[in-house]
Order: sequence, then C-alpha cells, then structure tokens
Amino acid sequence: IKDRLLRALVVERSGEVRRWSTEELRPGYRSTALQGAGGVVARALFRLEPADPAVGSERIRELNRRRWASLPSGQGNAGSVFRNPEGRTAGRLIDECGLKGERRGDAQISSRHANVIVNLGGARALDVLELMVVAHGAVRERFGVRLEPEVVLAGVLAERWRRAVGPVGALGEP
Repeated sequence: IKDRLLRALVVERSGEVRRWSTEELRPGYRSTALQGAGGVVARALFRLEPADPAVGSERIRELNRRRWASLPSGQGNAGSVFRNPEGRTAGRLIDECGLKGERRGDAQISSRHANVIVNLGGARALDVLELMVVAHGAVRERFGVRLEPEVVLAGVLAERWRRAVGPVGALGEP
C-alpha cells in the first residue's frame, strides 16, 4: 500500500491537522513515522491504476481465505497483538510457551493463533493487557526475546505496560 500512497491528512498529537507526504510518513513493514509522533491519519490519498475487477476480486478472496484459515473468526479481537521479532513469529513463540487458551476474565489467547487475544463476551482492556504481560514474560524467560506490542497502548494501559515490562516500543518511546 505504501507504493500507492501519495499523502495523508494527519491529526497530530497537538491537535493540529496537516498534510504529511509519503516521505514524511516513512512507511515500512507495519510502521510509519506516526508511531513516534503520535499522530492519527484522518484521510489518505492514493494513486491507483485501472485493473481487471475479476483479478482483484480473486486476489481479495485468496487473501481472505488465508487469513480465515489461521485467524479466529466469529470472535472479537484486535488482530495481531505483538510485532514479529526478527526471524521469528510472535504467535509461534507464545504457542511454544503453552499459552493458547490462557484466560484473564473474558479475554483469551486464541486457540487458533497465539498472537491474537479474543473477547469471549465481556473482556476488558485490562484483561487483554494482563495476557499481553503474561505472554511477554513467558517468551522472554523461555527464548530471551522481548515482544513489542503491535497494538498501540495509550494512557493507563501504556503506563501499566511500562511498569510491568518496560517502555512501549510500538510508540517509539525510549
């Protein structure tokens, strides 16, 4: 998607709204300059090219098939919880720690994909955070790998994460 992005309208941490160019955004694999700046994209402009709709629809179906085969479906979740560490996958590391199915309140590490925490009905953000801390600790102890949140932790959640494991790397903090 970064190859098609022209610019984005960003609401900056200060509340100012301004256009960011692709160069300013510095898009990469699951990262942009916004993670350090704390801005939020309100609108984006892309340069698209005409293509065969049937080919595009088939590509979307194939990507969805792959996603549905590995991720939990029918359960609320926020997608991948941790970034994949260099050369490994967070889900496999968490799985190898035996944490699939681990629960806190109504939050549970998915039995289908260990890097996804599902909501069993009444999960609270703090339940999810507790599971993140458990997974982080288990992976660090067993493999010596520090998992970094993929989800953005803010406010009380960011503070509790810092107290439990250290800085919130996904926000670009020290």
